[in-house]
Amino acid sequence: MLSSDNLLIKTIKGHVHQFSAETDSAKIGNSHHDHYLSGVTGKAIIIGDGNHIHRLTTQTVLGDHQHDIDLYTGPAIPTKGGRHVHKVLGESETSRNHAHKLNFTLPDEVKKECKPKPPHKCPKLPQPTLPEPDDRCPFPTPNLDCPGFPQAGTCVPAAAGFKAKQNVQSKVERLAENMVAPSVLTTTFFEIARRFFAGQEPTTPVEASIYNVLNDMSPDVRDICRCALNSIAAIPTAQKNRLFSPEINANTVFSVENLANLLAEEIVQIAGQNLMNDPTALTNPRPGRMRPTRGTPEFPGSIDPFIYFINGIRTIQAVRADQPTAEETERECVINQQNQQVCTALTENCPGNSNVFTNPDNPVCFLVQQVLPGDLVVLQGAYYFTTEAKVIMTNKDNPGITRELPTIVFGDVDTPVYDDQGNLIDDERVQDRLLFAIPEDLPDGIYSIVVEVENTNQQAGPVGVYTSLPEFLRVLPPPSTTYQILAESLICVENTSGPGSDEVALNFFTSLLVRNPDTGNIDLTPLTSQEIRFGGLDADESRVMNYAPVQAGNLFGVVISLQGFEVDNEDLYKERVSDFEAAYKAGLESVWAQLASSLTSAVGSAIAVAIEAAAAAASVIIAAAAAVIVAAVALFYALWAPADPIIEDNIGLTLVDLATLTDNSTPMPPQVQYVTPQEIRVVVDSLSKNIEFRQLRGFISEEEESLYQIIFRYSRI
Repeated sequence: MLSSDNLLIKTIKGHVHQFSAETDSAKIGNSHHDHYLSGVTGKAIIIGDGNHIHRLTTQTVLGDHQHDIDLYTGPAIPTKGGRHVHKVLGESETSRNHAHKLNFTLPDEVKKECKPKPPHKCPKLPQPTLPEPDDRCPFPTPNLDCPGFPQAGTCVPAAAGFKAKQNVQSKVERLAENMVAPSVLTTTFFEIARRFFAGQEPTTPVEASIYNVLNDMSPDVRDICRCALNSIAAIPTAQKNRLFSPEINANTVFSVENLANLLAEEIVQIAGQNLMNDPTALTNPRPGRMRPTRGTPEFPGSIDPFIYFINGIRTIQAVRADQPTAEETERECVINQQNQQVCTALTENCPGNSNVFTNPDNPVCFLVQQVLPGDLVVLQGAYYFTTEAKVIMTNKDNPGITRELPTIVFGDVDTPVYDDQGNLIDDERVQDRLLFAIPEDLPDGIYSIVVEVENTNQQAGPVGVYTSLPEFLRVLPPPSTTYQILAESLICVENTSGPGSDEVALNFFTSLLVRNPDTGNIDLTPLTSQEIRFGGLDADESRVMNYAPVQAGNLFGVVISLQGFEVDNEDLYKERVSDFEAAYKAGLESVWAQLASSLTSAVGSAIAVAIEAAAAAASVIIAAAAAVIVAAVALFYALWAPADPIIEDNIGLTLVDLATLTDNSTPMPPQVQYVTPQEIRVVVDSLSKNIEFRQLRGFISEEEESLYQIIFRYSRI
């Protein structure tokens, strides 16, 4: 329920509300059901005019499945006796391909929020003399009997009088729980550092580049690096295996080819999670379940496949007789006299499907998504019962232009064939997924797409070739525009808890995917980093940045990783933290630069099923590379630094994303929310669109009780 107007919120100590309610009903198959929910809201959150709202997070508790609920109440509405209530309007998270609407009022009885007593704090001990690494092990064995072993980020101790910091254990536990794949980049840096401190000679250019960085360290910074190695050794084995690549050890040869393949595996796992909801999906295809036909011996039923979602947006086959949402409809947009974008739903002359037959009194056109040659498209549906499924694309205006495309299928083996009432489940609850690439030489235009599957097993159902109903995509001509992404300003809505102002270190890591004019391949550019520092930030203050991490043409995609830390002790940060940070960044950039030319082909090779498009591997990189860098930087800081994360984000944009965001004729994207590996809640909201697109990205840290925002501007140059 947050919008760009009330996202400027700040957290305060205060009251909470208990609640119990029921959801609206939703339909699965031929039956309707609802759910019961109860719980306690979060503490009061101040908004404009001195009013407040609450965050409400819970899970439904009735039925054979559950829905997560995470939204914000409306503002307080006064009642008798100085009390107040809140309206709750929203929707649950999707489960089994449906969600429930919520519409109820929180009771006016409020309860004081209880705070546990702070734990006993042990006095800080002097930094111990750390043992030298044992070159028989990938990381040194810690001296666990030493009372001064760093347990709370004390490789660089927090200065007296500054805010208490999150400890190493809590940071590492959080990352281990949320990381999709172990970090190859962080493991590479610290394994090479271990070899350096053990006196071994570098044997490859990759090792030599990290050795050059380590040789430039001061003695104090080298001690910090040794301390970080001890922190790694102290991590429990189960967590360590989730954080650090087990493929990298004392015997690893850090050749460019070997390292590119390891990093490609990490990227493909993250892309599999992002695209197909499973890290193994791109390398281990599997068929979906065959579901019995709905026919009789005299009139055999069909096992035609269905397309219920395209890139996560419902199609007419999923919406059926219901009215589609604004996001699911084709809309025409103009800029009015007030310089505001106004969009209206298209109701006739549809470029794709229309619901005119199911809803003749209120017809609308269904959305035709835009794609570029080389883009990846994910379909979700049912009856993708073979990994040999194909997608047929046919030009709507020129049917002679048609392509038969290979796919990667990752079938749903969890959703049952029948529900509890014995009804067949073959609707949008089924999550068979299929991935294909738009051919790079395909002319622009509107194309129908159908899924084609062949059944050769007579025991499973009628033998034959089966085809889905058509959906539609709009293939755009590749633009040659130069794009700029500008970070306009940083807004501190609520600074971190505890006394004193915030000292913020904001790091941008950027890599671009560009088409090589000589080879025609998609290449990944070297990683660049930029730190912007802000001192003395308090609530309701802002700072101008005007930093452009991206300004380039000939783009295929953009990868931006964003990390922000509250560092408190400015002098200490400058003297010691920034030196080690600079060393790690230099090492990261050096490794990335050596791998960049090999990574696209390595990612393509890591995908078991060829999808016959070199650019498709680049699309996989766009979807995952930003997350790889975020994880590598987050893990690096968690091991040793006293700085605490308050901003974290990974931004992966394809060329069609950039083209759409800066096109006045397309609607502004809806609000989205997600949680990062370090459990920073990111809220992305559209602000305005008139040639330039302005976007607000909010970063909420429950751990630090902080809210920061960055305003981005996207434009064509």
